[in-house]
Amino acid sequence: MTLGNIPADHILVGVISGVRGLKGELKIRSFSDVDTRFNVGKTLFVNGQNHQIASHSNSARGIIIKLVGINNREQAENLIGQDLTIESSELTLDAGMYFHHQLIGIIVYDLKDNFLGEIVEIIETGSNDVYVIKLEGQPDILIPALSEYIKNIDLLNSKMIINLNESLNTRL
Repeated sequence: MTLGNIPADHILVGVISGVRGLKGELKIRSFSDVDTRFNVGKTLFVNGQNHQIASHSNSARGIIIKLVGINNREQAENLIGQDLTIESSELTLDAGMYFHHQLIGIIVYDLKDNFLGEIVEIIETGSNDVYVIKLEGQPDILIPALSEYIKNIDLLNSKMIINLNESLNTRL
């Protein structure tokens, strides 16, 4: 992956992991949970250039797409390892939901306004995410992304307020 090449207003949705056949078909490793993300007619960006999806199939080994303008194996091979992005304006979330990139780096306080650190990682567990809060010289705090613990998220001020009970406080 080439994360440094992603425009600020784009979201990473996959990476080109290989090719199939001679006609420019691409094997995709998807990072998206949207079932229709790679459907025919959708637009993806590779290196900042938009490409329309001409065909889509699922194989035993994953997603296969063909992009308009990529017509042979050599062109396809030149794209292996490239990120697939979409414009962030294409995505909408329900109230109270956030993209991971919006939360990484946000500063965290407890209910008594004590500074706890910043979110440096988000662990996906299947049932709910877990936020890793780091403060130099202190043990990390792991907070489940549940309303029981997350009391307020203010993206404008890059601040989160959590209910840090004793059972989760690794700094006691």
